[in-house]
Amino acid sequence: MECHSVEILVCKHKIPRQNKNARPFRLLGHFAKRLQWPGCCNNRRTSLQKSFTNHEIAGSISSQVTNEQVFPGCYIGANVFHDQVLLTGSATSNALRKKAANIAAYTPHVQHVYNFIRVGPMPSHSSIVEDTWITTKIKSKIIAAAKMDPSSVKVVTDNSVVYLMGFVSPQEAEIATKTAQHTNGVKQVVRIFEYITLSARPPVQ
Repeated sequence: MECHSVEILVCKHKIPRQNKNARPFRLLGHFAKRLQWPGCCNNRRTSLQKSFTNHEIAGSISSQVTNEQVFPGCYIGANVFHDQVLLTGSATSNALRKKAANIAAYTPHVQHVYNFIRVGPMPSHSSIVEDTWITTKIKSKIIAAAKMDPSSVKVVTDNSVVYLMGFVSPQEAEIATKTAQHTNGVKQVVRIFEYITLSARPPVQ
């Protein structure tokens, strides 16, 4: 079976190139430290704060969309990266699908919601286990192939569809996509990336 990829472009960031050996950064704090940017410690702190905020966002949304009294018969997952929310799983009606999206959209700090919830029955236990296994395989392969920081990319699998989220360079995005596409059991790959590119080096003063 041929595996296709779908891309959702979030935004692009340009970082000034400091020297010919400079490489696209994976985590802003690490990059700043490597290039000795002013405010390096502040950038590292900001990265940690962003991670904590994302964890809070995911927890807040998940606690609501997994409430059986509000979402009976639904299986909804909420994943967050850089304030971008990815909703996956299944809902018993389109009304509940939209309700989950509204909950996510009105959660503090959320910038955008990508709603990939399907209307249909809950997945089987074997399907959930298979999705978990696919996610584990792809994440480990991507980190090894692209030598990326584990926290720079998030892999989510639902119904054999793989969603890739991250703060990556175009080269890293391609490696991640090809890795996911060539993993057994994957039907489709959806990319929701923020791209980092290096601009030309500033002139020497």
